[in-house]
Amino acid sequence: MDAFIGQGFSTDSESAGQLLDDPEISSIGDAVEASLADSRFNRAVVAVAFATEKGVQHLNSMARSGSIDDVEVHVGVDEEVTSKDALEAILGSDLSGFVYHAGGTYHPKLFYFEGPERVRALVGSGNLTQDGLYTNYEAALLADLEKNADAVADLEQYLEQIERHGNTLSEDLISDLVDDEKVKTEAEQRQQRAAESSSTEGTSGGGSPSYKADVPRQSAPSLPSSGSSGGSTPSGEASDGTLVLESLDEYQLEREEMPDIPPVRTFPTKTDRDYYKQLISENDNQVNFMRRIIREEGRIRKGELKDILREQLDVNISGSFDADLRVLWRTTDEVRREGRGDDQMLIWTGE
Repeated sequence: MDAFIGQGFSTDSESAGQLLDDPEISSIGDAVEASLADSRFNRAVVAVAFATEKGVQHLNSMARSGSIDDVEVHVGVDEEVTSKDALEAILGSDLSGFVYHAGGTYHPKLFYFEGPERVRALVGSGNLTQDGLYTNYEAALLADLEKNADAVADLEQYLEQIERHGNTLSEDLISDLVDDEKVKTEAEQRQQRAAESSSTEGTSGGGSPSYKADVPRQSAPSLPSSGSSGGSTPSGEASDGTLVLESLDEYQLEREEMPDIPPVRTFPTKTDRDYYKQLISENDNQVNFMRRIIREEGRIRKGELKDILREQLDVNISGSFDADLRVLWRTTDEVRREGRGDDQMLIWTGE
């Protein structure tokens, strides 16, 4: 089965939703996260031209929450786009890092997921940057294939070439790349862009050009804080591999005029568990505001919910909006959904 993702317009991909069993896939990052959480795959390879620190942080966060332990990143250093910060982030993460540099420009954007019987390939225009994964206007094709398909043999042959000629990422390699002026820090890149911009100031006439499209920009999910992976929260893994919370009482806060949050102790993924912990451990966060509004209204369109959060409660709608909402319809089972996109109806079914 094949799917298409058109990123940048905050529009869910129906074909990707069917393929990934998640109706809220609107970005390359969404599809990568869903694939890393798919237990049918045990290896992932990311081959991209460019990477930034935030892009790597997003991927590492997805990998930690997913079910694939073996995640390789093969990144290029051509055109001085990949940053020193990105390479250092890979080196300090759970990812396996490799650098590819040859005579021509290394320019793929491939996310490959391999299992015993099937593989999944996402090929598109997005790099391993926060913008490439979530906010840029990008396009990608997603395909699930039988392991013995001809296309899989071609894919594996391509990846073997990249692996054979790449260099294992290390501190010494990063130092060499800096000395050879192949990579800069992101601060240095910003300074360079600012200098180039100031040198051309006044040549374009200023203001917003008439040909610029007035399209709201798609948002990226918030990166987890250093303590968001669990911290002191008592948690563990059940014998069947599901994630558990051993105690809820310590984290259940008083919520006036709201029913208790349904107790849930087993979760299919770490991401589900972490977002549930946010729901029960804080009052004034996005997911709790959403829960209160949906309960008070009884039924509300998704777009209207966003408007209330943004305009009446002055909440900065974050890229984690859909993940927060997923807690209410998938984890606590207090909300039912009908329809798609911002016209989707959210219906309170809890107490």
